Amino acid sequence: MQGDVYLKEGTPIYEVEQFNELNSVAFNKTPNDVRGRIEKREGSFVNLMAPGGWYFWVEDKYLIFPKTE
Repeated sequence: MQGDVYLKEGTPIYEVEQFNELNSVAFNKTPNDVRGRIEKREGSFVNLMAPGGWYFWVEDKYLIFPKTE
């Protein structure tokens, strides 16, 4: 089962489509807390899909996983 993960406001993200483009852009920061689903993984980065079709790359150390019951 796949569930949402969370990022806190101000998390550095890379708004590029391909992982190999990360070094060609400066990072942005999330404008607020964000939830999304992991689409891909490349090394220590994941590609997240957030509501509204927003895709971006983020380091996995910033991911907050929901608590399990």
